[in-house]
Amino acid sequence: MRFFSGSAFVAVVNHGANTPSGTNILGGSTLDGRLTYQSTFPVQAAFFDPTGSVKYVVSSVSVRGDLQPIPGSKTLEAYDVNGNLLGSDTQPDSNPAPLAVSAAGIHRIRMFSQSATVGFDDLRFDTPKPATACPGDLNGDTVVDDADFQIFAAAYNILDCADPAMAPGCPSDQNRDGLVDDADFLLFVVAYNAVLCP
Repeated sequence: MRFFSGSAFVAVVNHGANTPSGTNILGGSTLDGRLTYQSTFPVQAAFFDPTGSVKYVVSSVSVRGDLQPIPGSKTLEAYDVNGNLLGSDTQPDSNPAPLAVSAAGIHRIRMFSQSATVGFDDLRFDTPKPATACPGDLNGDTVVDDADFQIFAAAYNILDCADPAMAPGCPSDQNRDGLVDDADFLLFVVAYNAVLCP
């Protein structure tokens, strides 16, 4: 995992009391490396292999803001490897519950607050896996075959990514418009005809 903000790092601040899991919180950094909580310099993190060269993804992530209640809101955003927003969670700053996003293919996250006062802590995520360069590979076996078609067809019959019956993260939504429809089928069939992932 690689953290960054306005500069190539984030700040670790000894916050003391009102910290969810200890005494330290994460804050952003300005272009010249100073601590900031401004939303223009959010705390960001991206998933990579241990060498930092292979992009990894997760399917769920959560983080908590500090426990100092101040008017305003705090937000967690999740993006795929192409920079497309996969989901977000915004809550009042005074809410102690974690911010959480579940979606297939989360590569990068952004955390910020509207009040410019919130530090972040207690970051959690599932096991990172290499990002697939093959969106049609819905079961992660490096080929796009009949097994993936069955997954796609089931999602196509549900249609709406917001439907509780849809797979988490709606991986069959190839164009990320919130629906699994004919537009997605046209993208899926290209990968299906190629069979092997590049």
